Amino acid sequence: CCLSAFFSHPINDRPCATARATSATAKLLLNTFLSLCFPVPCRIVLPTPNLATMSDSEQYAIESTDAGASATIPMEAGQIKKGGYMMIKGKPCKVVSISVSKTGKHGHAKCNFVATDIFTGKKLEDMVPSTHGTTVPVVSKTEWEIIDIEGDELTLMDEGGNQKTDLNLPTFPEEMADEIRDAWNGGENSVMVTVQKAVGIEQVIGWKKENA
Repeated sequence: CCLSAFFSHPINDRPCATARATSATAKLLLNTFLSLCFPVPCRIVLPTPNLATMSDSEQYAIESTDAGASATIPMEAGQIKKGGYMMIKGKPCKVVSISVSKTGKHGHAKCNFVATDIFTGKKLEDMVPSTHGTTVPVVSKTEWEIIDIEGDELTLMDEGGNQKTDLNLPTFPEEMADEIRDAWNGGENSVMVTVQKAVGIEQVIGWKKENA
């Protein structure tokens, strides 16, 4: 091919200017060849799941990705306290009770966790040796003011004036959606909602009225 012809021909037999030109042309052809044979891979970005669009009976899936690795942190089971968070069966949970079994002759004390899924309220249990590692979700909560409600879709705004339009009225608990809608339709006070986020999922978990 033309590439082998350029590289096999002795450049030293030519004048310097011609040699430099030939070398530059060869490099250009080589770069073109490599770009055609080894194209840069495309990055596909998937949308963040929104639990508000799911019913209570549906199970939401959490995919483990490099980008979401910071959504959880490792922690020894014995360090987790009541009221804290942990991942159980792949779901972010809040611990409601812990019991510790006595240490056996040839084993470690085991922690028995009872917890609830922070997005569905479903009860989950797990048993982990106290010295073994487990995973804890990073949970954050933010306050937003409701600007509009259209159907089940919310338009929210924070203190900085930033708007958020990717959340719906909550499906858990069942009565909260009606409470928020009634408060908003009353129109006398501003309605604030608390948005909880963990492992890439966001959901409205509370609300309150504020004087306009």
